[in-house]
Amino acid sequence: MDYEIKFTLRIMESKMEKLRKIAENNLRSVNKEIEYIINNYIEENKEVIEKASKKKTENPNRK
Repeated sequence: MDYEIKFTLRIMESKMEKLRKIAENNLRSVNKEIEYIINNYIEENKEVIEKASKKKTENPNRK
């Protein structure tokens, strides 16, 4: 089961302001905009994640 966790993010003020404008344009909160960006990034990198998971299964002592 997946649980939401709280996570502190340090970000330059100028980048946060740009992100705030993008979120506002997309009718999302900054938090939801970040979540959206992360979800897209994960989706775009599925193959990398699958390869890493496969390697870990093949060699469970590897971190």
